[in-house]
Amino acid sequence: MREALASKVGTDNFESGGIFYGENVIGIRGGENLHSIGFNLYDKVNGIMHNHVNGGYSIFSYADIIAISDLYTQNLTMQPKGFFFGVTTNQGTNYMLTIADISKFDSFAQKTMDNVGPGLPYQWVYENFVNKDNSIQQNLQGLLNFLSIENAGIELLEYDPNSGKWILSNMLIIMDNQLSFQTLVIKY
Repeated sequence: MREALASKVGTDNFESGGIFYGENVIGIRGGENLHSIGFNLYDKVNGIMHNHVNGGYSIFSYADIIAISDLYTQNLTMQPKGFFFGVTTNQGTNYMLTIADISKFDSFAQKTMDNVGPGLPYQWVYENFVNKDNSIQQNLQGLLNFLSIENAGIELLEYDPNSGKWILSNMLIIMDNQLSFQTLVIKY
């Protein structure tokens, strides 16, 4: 699925993706020249993968954070601990969010859903960390900082094309009194 989505990011003018119901994947597609996908679910899901096309974020957008929070708060994840939400972007990045701590994520998801709407400060807070004007590295660091500060209970994984594996990107390491992030290879 990741490869199929990656092949579309440079040519399509609409986002596309897949909803994972066990072994079945149902394709989804957004409208032309829109940076969003609307979909209805008929059952609990194991995960969702989608792409961001030209002009989209190099990492998860605020709408993506709302989507994963909404799926959880609406009890639409098959098993929250095994749920994944992935993105492939036209900047060549591939990321996946997984729920690492259900208690922390429950609080984060509730807070997120309580602050959804135009003009509410939570989107402004998120976009101080992650926005379309940032470089890929700035958005990666920004998302990691946002998730850490919010105590979100989410792990961020990045696809490594050299090894063909997803690597964990949110290992906090304190060195010389500064926080830095180090990666850990996770075999999936």
